[in-house]
Amino acid sequence: MKPHVGQAIGADNSRRAQKSSGVRAPRLHQAVAGLLSLIAVSLCVAAPLQRNLGDGLVYFRIHALPADLPADAAIVKHAAVIDVRYATGETDAAAVFGSWLRFHASRQDPLFILANTGTAPAILAVLRESKGSGLLTVGLAGHRFSPEIPVEGSATEEKRAYQALDDGATVASLIADHPEKQRNDEASLAKPAPSSTADDLPASEPAAPNPAPPVDLSLQRAVQLLRGLKALKTTA
Repeated sequence: MKPHVGQAIGADNSRRAQKSSGVRAPRLHQAVAGLLSLIAVSLCVAAPLQRNLGDGLVYFRIHALPADLPADAAIVKHAAVIDVRYATGETDAAAVFGSWLRFHASRQDPLFILANTGTAPAILAVLRESKGSGLLTVGLAGHRFSPEIPVEGSATEEKRAYQALDDGATVASLIADHPEKQRNDEASLAKPAPSSTADDLPASEPAAPNPAPPVDLSLQRAVQLLRGLKALKTTA
């Protein structure tokens, strides 16, 4: 007896569905495996530059994602500054970073994210999508990056201050104001220039003064805000 037409069509559709699912399943498994491997790397090889800011505040510098994601134990129940300026990371790694931010950020323990136009595009895209409670971006505004807390400054000076920490400068020195330098500059401008003749001119130009110590304005602003929030919580 010949099978019913409906039965034949149903059997054919079933075979096609099985074949299609057989093609999709390996791809899905590969995507899930890739994401899990990224998470595993971020948990096992986390090695960001970390500094204690005092008052229960912590600073983490991420050079590359996902390898530099801070370990959970280092950040749990801590307000923190997460520095991703000039950080590198592809789309999958940036997605892991976004999930990590949303998991750790809270009103009680906010995260201030430092970024700039030198941050990898995939990371900037995640930051634009990761708006939420306890998560704020700080930095110099520019192409592709509009921080929630903009800072006025020079990209060249920011790079100099950023590099200074990698070269061994302390966080305290990079967020401190240097009023004595400003006073000296103002005094030198106010002093009248002595009159001189050609015979009085020195044979060579005097040595240029040492450049002022770099100040990381983005980091300074983030730390000021975090300390202010902590003070409000203490007095509340």
